[in-house]
Amino acid sequence: MKTVLKSLLVLPLAVMVLSSCSDYGKKIKVEGTKGEIYYKGEGVTESDAKKVGDYLKKDFFSNDKAASVQLTKDGDGYMVRFVYDKEYYEKTKGLEDFFKLMAVNLSKEVLGDKKVNIALSETDFKDFKSIPWDEAFAKAQQEPADSKDNGTPSSGGLADYDKEVSDGVTFYWKKPVTDAEAEMIGKAIIATGDFKGGTPETTNVIMEKEGDRYLVKYPVSAAYIDQPSTLDLMEAVSKKIKDAAFANVPFSFYMVDVNMKPVKSWDY
Repeated sequence: MKTVLKSLLVLPLAVMVLSSCSDYGKKIKVEGTKGEIYYKGEGVTESDAKKVGDYLKKDFFSNDKAASVQLTKDGDGYMVRFVYDKEYYEKTKGLEDFFKLMAVNLSKEVLGDKKVNIALSETDFKDFKSIPWDEAFAKAQQEPADSKDNGTPSSGGLADYDKEVSDGVTFYWKKPVTDAEAEMIGKAIIATGDFKGGTPETTNVIMEKEGDRYLVKYPVSAAYIDQPSTLDLMEAVSKKIKDAAFANVPFSFYMVDVNMKPVKSWDY
């Protein structure tokens, strides 16, 4: 099973915290963050809650934003309920698939392959969106055991590029992009927040230049290239990078496969 949340960008999540007046269950704090996990119901343990909290450190909780999550049983599986910004959810494309991917990872890596249903709620844990376990979607995330396509570009194709790791992202660039330009562009890309939570192995950004046009390329695993939510996400990211780093110059953003073959581009 692929750790899918590291294969794509980690979306900026509009997390929120609970109002404080009802029986949401027992509560633990997630060490190193401002997150909290509530857990309740027969068969749900503090150990389960801690494991969920530790997992969500990578992709949901942060050290500067308060966030509340509730873990309960749901039939033979689990319900993971996130206090979330309803307006942000409704205007942001791709979030339903993002949470489906999160459910798959929680099931495989944390909750013993049990089905995981997701709910998004107001600040009193009243749901406004249910995202039930999708068996077909979960099976689609499976990959052959010998496949190593995890979003990491083929190293042979980048042998003549300079390379630096910063804030969980591996940046590659080559002339005519200068070292100073690469540093400036890299800082602007990191500042968008869209690559937060990635790993240097699976989060790679390639910077090039053709004439006066800058090119930024992002390799995506074959398992996600054809998903509409991936294209929506890439387009949104391309616009944010344009505004952050290339406001007054020609710029193209490429989604590429791991062999650096272009799949889709956005020109500005």
